[in-house]
Amino acid sequence: MDVGVEAATACGRLAPGVGRVGELAEPLLMLGIVSVPVWTQRARRRRVPTPDGWVYASRSALLHAVLRHDNVHGFTLHVPHVDGEAEFQGAEALLVFGNVVRAANRSGATQRQVQRGIAMVAQAGGPSAYLQRFAERGGRLQHVKTFDELAALEMSARGLGRSRVAR
Repeated sequence: MDVGVEAATACGRLAPGVGRVGELAEPLLMLGIVSVPVWTQRARRRRVPTPDGWVYASRSALLHAVLRHDNVHGFTLHVPHVDGEAEFQGAEALLVFGNVVRAANRSGATQRQVQRGIAMVAQAGGPSAYLQRFAERGGRLQHVKTFDELAALEMSARGLGRSRVAR
């Protein structure tokens, strides 16, 4: 293999005659010719606290987390992660959902976005009603359109989850 192509691939630059670095890099990674530093592999994953320990997932996987609500089981959360999928029920689902929202939205929210999120929760009739409406609309983070909604979801889930676990 040409040393220039290997170096360009390892650095993340396009090699001459190659459309995308990924086309070359993936086979090279599999053969062990080019290695990706451990810190870049870990940087792609988020660590989400759960009652049983930690769930590791990419941000894009966390956006596919699904919150459901029914009158029999209450809230149920499905979280895809590197080892498959985890399911949480009841107060644990709310607590973990708050952590998932926080991990997916690492940039946080401004004070104005938090205030608008509080207004959204109040307009819905409280945290429980807000989360039920979210679950009825599909319950996926990838469908959230504004940071105000993310702030409202995180505050509602974390607040309800903590209060129900404390009982």
